[in-house]
Amino acid sequence: MIDGKPAVDPYSSIARNILVGRGYVDDTGRINYARLPGYVFFLSLIYKLWGFELWKVQVIQSLLDTGSCFLIFRIALSIFPNRAPALGAALLYAVYFKVISLVAQLFAEPFYIFLLLGFLWFFLISFRKPYASFPAGVLLGIAALTRAVILLFPLVVCGLYVRKLRTRSLNTMVLFLVGFLPLVTTIYLRNYAWTGRIFFSTGGGEFLYTGTRFDYGINFFDEQQRMIQEIKKGFSPQYSIEDDAWLRSKAIDIIFKNPGAYLKRAGLQIGRAHV
Repeated sequence: MIDGKPAVDPYSSIARNILVGRGYVDDTGRINYARLPGYVFFLSLIYKLWGFELWKVQVIQSLLDTGSCFLIFRIALSIFPNRAPALGAALLYAVYFKVISLVAQLFAEPFYIFLLLGFLWFFLISFRKPYASFPAGVLLGIAALTRAVILLFPLVVCGLYVRKLRTRSLNTMVLFLVGFLPLVTTIYLRNYAWTGRIFFSTGGGEFLYTGTRFDYGINFFDEQQRMIQEIKKGFSPQYSIEDDAWLRSKAIDIIFKNPGAYLKRAGLQIGRAHV
Protein backbone atom coordinates (compact mmCIF):
# COMPACT_ATOMS: atom_id res chain seq x y z
CA MET A 1 0.00 0.00 0.00
CA ILE A 2 0.91 3.64 -0.40
CA ASP A 3 -0.88 6.36 1.58
CA GLY A 4 -3.02 3.55 2.99
CA LYS A 5 -4.44 2.67 -0.46
CA PRO A 6 -3.74 -0.41 -2.57
CA ALA A 7 -1.26 0.11 -5.40
CA VAL A 8 -2.86 -0.06 -8.84
CA ASP A 9 0.18 -1.77 -10.34
CA PRO A 10 2.65 -4.35 -8.98
CA TYR A 11 5.56 -1.88 -9.32
CA SER A 12 4.83 -0.32 -5.94
CA SER A 13 4.16 -3.56 -4.10
CA ILE A 14 7.39 -5.11 -5.40
CA ALA A 15 9.37 -2.02 -4.38
CA ARG A 16 7.86 -2.11 -0.90
CA ASN A 17 8.46 -5.84 -0.48
CA ILE A 18 12.13 -5.42 -1.45
CA LEU A 19 12.54 -2.83 1.32
CA VAL A 20 10.91 -5.01 3.99
CA GLY A 21 13.07 -8.01 3.07
CA ARG A 22 10.53 -10.17 1.22
CA GLY A 23 12.40 -10.05 -2.07
CA TYR A 24 11.27 -9.34 -5.61
CA VAL A 25 7.64 -10.38 -5.06
CA ASP A 26 4.28 -8.68 -5.54
CA ASP A 27 1.30 -8.84 -3.19
CA THR A 28 0.53 -12.42 -4.26
CA GLY A 29 3.83 -13.48 -2.70
CA ARG A 30 5.17 -14.69 -6.06
CA ILE A 31 8.24 -13.44 -7.93
CA ASN A 32 7.00 -11.04 -10.60
CA TYR A 33 8.89 -11.56 -13.86
CA ALA A 34 6.61 -9.26 -15.85
CA ARG A 35 7.71 -6.07 -14.11
CA LEU A 36 11.33 -5.27 -14.84
CA PRO A 37 13.48 -3.74 -12.08
CA GLY A 38 14.22 -0.31 -13.57
CA TYR A 39 11.14 1.50 -12.26
CA VAL A 40 10.87 -0.85 -9.27
CA PHE A 41 14.32 0.20 -8.01
CA PHE A 42 13.49 3.84 -8.77
CA LEU A 43 10.45 3.56 -6.47
CA SER A 44 12.45 1.62 -3.87
CA LEU A 45 14.98 4.43 -3.69
CA ILE A 46 12.25 7.06 -3.19
CA TYR A 47 10.52 4.95 -0.54
CA LYS A 48 13.78 4.29 1.30
CA LEU A 49 14.79 7.95 1.35
CA TRP A 50 11.42 9.64 1.92
CA GLY A 51 8.81 7.04 2.89
CA PHE A 52 5.77 5.56 1.19
CA GLU A 53 3.70 8.71 0.60
CA LEU A 54 2.34 9.00 -2.93
CA TRP A 55 2.81 12.76 -3.16
CA LYS A 56 6.58 12.37 -2.78
CA VAL A 57 6.69 10.06 -5.81
CA GLN A 58 4.55 12.57 -7.71
CA VAL A 59 6.98 15.39 -6.88
CA ILE A 60 9.98 13.37 -8.11
CA GLN A 61 8.14 12.34 -11.27
CA SER A 62 7.19 15.98 -11.87
CA LEU A 63 10.87 16.89 -11.68
CA LEU A 64 11.67 14.12 -14.15
CA ASP A 65 8.98 15.44 -16.44
CA THR A 66 10.50 18.91 -16.22
CA GLY A 67 13.81 17.34 -17.19
CA SER A 68 12.08 15.69 -20.15
CA CYS A 69 10.82 19.10 -21.30
CA PHE A 70 14.37 20.42 -21.16
CA LEU A 71 15.71 17.44 -23.10
CA ILE A 72 13.06 17.85 -25.79
CA PHE A 73 14.08 21.51 -26.09
CA ARG A 74 17.78 20.61 -26.40
CA ILE A 75 17.15 17.80 -28.89
CA ALA A 76 14.89 19.99 -31.05
CA LEU A 77 17.43 22.83 -30.85
CA SER A 78 20.07 20.53 -32.31
CA ILE A 79 17.78 19.81 -35.28
CA PHE A 80 16.13 23.15 -36.05
CA PRO A 81 18.10 26.34 -36.80
CA ASN A 82 16.20 28.56 -34.32
CA ARG A 83 14.66 28.38 -30.86
CA ALA A 84 10.98 28.76 -31.75
CA PRO A 85 10.35 25.15 -32.92
CA ALA A 86 12.35 23.83 -29.95
CA LEU A 87 10.31 25.87 -27.48
CA GLY A 88 7.12 24.79 -29.23
CA ALA A 89 8.03 21.11 -28.98
CA ALA A 90 8.85 21.42 -25.27
CA LEU A 91 5.63 23.35 -24.63
CA LEU A 92 3.47 20.78 -26.43
CA TYR A 93 4.98 18.03 -24.29
CA ALA A 94 4.52 20.07 -21.11
CA VAL A 95 0.76 20.51 -21.68
CA TYR A 96 0.03 17.05 -23.13
CA PHE A 97 -2.74 15.75 -20.86
CA LYS A 98 -1.73 12.06 -21.03
CA VAL A 99 1.77 12.86 -19.80
CA ILE A 100 0.42 15.06 -17.00
CA SER A 101 -1.92 12.27 -15.83
CA LEU A 102 0.88 9.68 -15.82
CA VAL A 103 3.07 11.86 -13.61
CA ALA A 104 0.45 11.56 -10.87
CA GLN A 105 0.34 7.75 -11.01
CA LEU A 106 2.61 4.86 -10.14
CA PHE A 107 3.44 3.94 -13.72
CA ALA A 108 6.85 3.67 -15.35
CA GLU A 109 6.20 6.05 -18.25
CA PRO A 110 7.59 9.33 -16.77
CA PHE A 111 10.82 7.57 -15.77
CA TYR A 112 10.99 5.68 -19.07
CA ILE A 113 10.41 8.77 -21.22
CA PHE A 114 13.12 10.68 -19.35
CA LEU A 115 15.59 7.84 -19.98
CA LEU A 116 14.75 7.63 -23.68
CA LEU A 117 15.15 11.37 -24.16
CA GLY A 118 18.44 11.31 -22.26
CA PHE A 119 19.62 8.48 -24.50
CA LEU A 120 18.58 10.38 -27.63
CA TRP A 121 20.42 13.52 -26.54
CA PHE A 122 23.70 11.68 -25.91
CA PHE A 123 23.18 9.61 -29.06
CA LEU A 124 23.02 12.75 -31.20
CA ILE A 125 26.09 14.18 -29.45
CA SER A 126 28.01 10.93 -30.03
CA PHE A 127 28.23 11.55 -33.78
CA ARG A 128 30.49 14.50 -32.97
CA LYS A 129 31.97 13.25 -29.69
CA PRO A 130 32.29 9.43 -29.60
CA TYR A 131 32.63 9.25 -25.80
CA ALA A 132 28.96 10.33 -25.52
CA SER A 133 27.92 6.92 -26.84
CA PHE A 134 28.78 5.37 -23.45
CA PRO A 135 26.18 7.35 -21.42
CA ALA A 136 23.79 6.80 -24.34
CA GLY A 137 24.26 3.04 -23.89
CA VAL A 138 23.82 3.25 -20.12
CA LEU A 139 20.59 5.23 -20.39
CA LEU A 140 19.18 2.92 -23.07
CA GLY A 141 20.17 -0.05 -20.90
CA ILE A 142 18.25 1.35 -17.92
CA ALA A 143 15.32 2.05 -20.26
CA ALA A 144 15.39 -1.61 -21.35
CA LEU A 145 15.37 -2.60 -17.68
CA THR A 146 12.21 -0.52 -17.37
CA ARG A 147 10.31 -1.51 -20.53
CA ALA A 148 11.43 -4.56 -22.52
CA VAL A 149 9.98 -3.17 -25.75
CA ILE A 150 13.25 -1.27 -26.37
CA LEU A 151 15.48 -4.33 -25.94
CA LEU A 152 16.40 -4.79 -29.63
CA PHE A 153 16.75 -1.10 -30.45
CA PRO A 154 20.58 -1.23 -30.12
CA LEU A 155 20.57 -3.01 -33.51
CA VAL A 156 19.14 0.19 -35.02
CA VAL A 157 21.64 2.32 -33.09
CA CYS A 158 24.63 0.31 -34.33
CA GLY A 159 23.26 0.38 -37.88
CA LEU A 160 23.04 4.17 -37.76
CA TYR A 161 26.58 4.41 -36.41
CA VAL A 162 27.89 2.27 -39.27
CA ARG A 163 25.95 4.24 -41.87
CA LYS A 164 26.88 7.71 -40.62
CA LEU A 165 30.38 7.20 -39.19
CA ARG A 166 31.60 4.36 -41.41
CA THR A 167 35.27 3.71 -40.56
CA ARG A 168 34.95 5.73 -37.34
CA SER A 169 31.97 3.71 -36.13
CA LEU A 170 33.79 0.88 -34.31
CA ASN A 171 35.00 2.84 -31.27
CA THR A 172 31.64 4.58 -30.92
CA MET A 173 29.75 1.28 -31.10
CA VAL A 174 32.04 -0.41 -28.60
CA LEU A 175 31.55 2.37 -26.06
CA PHE A 176 27.78 2.22 -26.59
CA LEU A 177 27.64 -1.56 -26.12
CA VAL A 178 29.90 -1.40 -23.05
CA GLY A 179 27.30 0.87 -21.51
CA PHE A 180 24.27 -1.16 -22.65
CA LEU A 181 25.08 -4.89 -22.57
CA PRO A 182 26.20 -5.36 -18.93
CA LEU A 183 22.92 -3.88 -17.70
CA VAL A 184 20.56 -6.08 -19.73
CA THR A 185 22.74 -9.16 -19.19
CA THR A 186 22.08 -8.97 -15.44
CA ILE A 187 18.38 -9.75 -16.03
CA TYR A 188 19.13 -12.82 -18.13
CA LEU A 189 21.55 -14.04 -15.47
CA ARG A 190 19.07 -13.35 -12.64
CA ASN A 191 16.23 -15.17 -14.38
CA TYR A 192 18.44 -18.13 -15.28
CA ALA A 193 19.68 -18.37 -11.70
CA TRP A 194 16.11 -18.32 -10.34
CA THR A 195 14.35 -20.50 -12.94
CA GLY A 196 16.94 -22.33 -15.03
CA ARG A 197 15.42 -20.69 -18.14
CA ILE A 198 16.86 -17.93 -20.33
CA PHE A 199 14.37 -15.09 -20.84
CA PHE A 200 14.13 -11.34 -20.23
CA SER A 201 10.62 -10.90 -18.86
CA THR A 202 7.14 -12.42 -19.02
CA GLY A 203 4.09 -10.73 -20.48
CA GLY A 204 5.48 -10.45 -23.99
CA GLY A 205 3.77 -13.65 -25.08
CA GLU A 206 0.42 -12.44 -23.75
CA PHE A 207 0.69 -9.07 -25.52
CA LEU A 208 1.87 -10.64 -28.78
CA TYR A 209 -0.99 -13.14 -28.73
CA THR A 210 -3.50 -10.39 -27.97
CA GLY A 211 -2.19 -8.44 -30.96
CA THR A 212 -2.97 -11.39 -33.25
CA ARG A 213 -6.53 -11.86 -31.96
CA PHE A 214 -7.79 -8.41 -30.99
CA ASP A 215 -10.76 -7.10 -33.01
CA TYR A 216 -10.34 -3.33 -33.32
CA GLY A 217 -13.65 -3.01 -35.14
CA ILE A 218 -15.74 -3.28 -31.94
CA ASN A 219 -15.77 -1.52 -28.58
CA PHE A 220 -12.19 -1.51 -27.28
CA PHE A 221 -12.95 -2.20 -23.61
CA ASP A 222 -15.43 -4.99 -24.39
CA GLU A 223 -12.86 -6.65 -26.65
CA GLN A 224 -10.15 -6.15 -24.04
CA GLN A 225 -12.26 -7.99 -21.45
CA ARG A 226 -13.00 -10.76 -23.96
CA MET A 227 -9.28 -11.25 -24.57
CA ILE A 228 -8.54 -11.31 -20.85
CA GLN A 229 -11.16 -14.00 -20.32
CA GLU A 230 -9.93 -16.01 -23.32
CA ILE A 231 -6.38 -16.07 -21.98
CA LYS A 232 -7.45 -16.80 -18.39
CA LYS A 233 -9.65 -19.68 -19.54
CA GLY A 234 -6.66 -21.61 -20.86
CA PHE A 235 -4.39 -21.12 -17.86
CA SER A 236 -4.39 -21.32 -14.10
CA PRO A 237 -4.63 -18.10 -12.05
CA GLN A 238 -0.88 -18.47 -11.40
CA TYR A 239 0.16 -17.29 -14.89
CA SER A 240 3.58 -18.87 -15.36
CA ILE A 241 6.72 -18.54 -17.45
CA GLU A 242 5.66 -21.64 -19.40
CA ASP A 243 2.22 -20.11 -20.10
CA ASP A 244 3.80 -16.97 -21.51
CA ALA A 245 6.22 -18.99 -23.67
CA TRP A 246 3.30 -21.06 -25.06
CA LEU A 247 1.34 -17.91 -25.95
CA ARG A 248 4.42 -16.44 -27.64
CA SER A 249 4.93 -19.52 -29.82
CA LYS A 250 1.20 -19.63 -30.65
CA ALA A 251 1.26 -15.95 -31.66
CA ILE A 252 4.35 -16.44 -33.86
CA ASP A 253 2.59 -19.30 -35.67
CA ILE A 254 -0.43 -17.07 -36.34
CA ILE A 255 1.75 -14.21 -37.60
CA PHE A 256 3.70 -16.40 -40.04
CA LYS A 257 0.49 -17.93 -41.42
CA ASN A 258 -0.93 -14.49 -42.31
CA PRO A 259 1.63 -11.69 -41.86
CA GLY A 260 -0.51 -9.20 -43.81
CA ALA A 261 -3.39 -9.50 -41.34
CA TYR A 262 -1.03 -9.01 -38.42
CA LEU A 263 0.50 -5.88 -39.97
CA LYS A 264 -3.00 -4.50 -40.51
CA ARG A 265 -3.86 -5.11 -36.85
CA ALA A 266 -0.59 -3.54 -35.73
CA GLY A 267 -1.27 -0.48 -37.87
CA LEU A 268 -4.74 -0.09 -36.36
CA GLN A 269 -3.31 -0.40 -32.86
CA ILE A 270 -0.62 2.22 -33.53
CA GLY A 271 -3.20 4.56 -35.04
CA ARG A 272 -5.56 4.15 -32.10
CA ALA A 273 -2.73 4.79 -29.60
CA HIS A 274 -2.04 8.19 -31.16
CA VAL A 275 -5.65 9.38 -31.43
